[in-house]
Amino acid sequence: MSPLKIFISHNHADNAFCEELVLALKARGTDVWYDEHNMGAGVLLEEINHQLLERQIFIVILSRSALSSHWVRSECEWAYILYMQEPSRIILPVLVEHLEQQDLNSHSCLSGPNDHRLYPQGV
Repeated sequence: MSPLKIFISHNHADNAFCEELVLALKARGTDVWYDEHNMGAGVLLEEINHQLLERQIFIVILSRSALSSHWVRSECEWAYILYMQEPSRIILPVLVEHLEQQDLNSHSCLSGPNDHRLYPQGV
């Protein structure tokens, strides 16, 4: 059985939380990719594209810093586009801190549970 392949989007202000999550997932045999080396923009864009296509599970680590990050917003949008093309994909938001619903509504892939974008069956 091949391991789960997960892409983690995070803001570098949340590195400590992200690294703990990555270690826990890897300890359970999961194949995790995240930008751990602060790659340059050109290299990073190409690598993000490749990794998003290869990984069915997208975890976004959410905090106030993440919500204001251009990179996190872009990765969420790209993951959402892939989800719309392939509804078997999973988008999983993980909160680092308490956030208000209106904060999350500004992200297209993170609207509330009655939003058909994340929950096509209206669940």
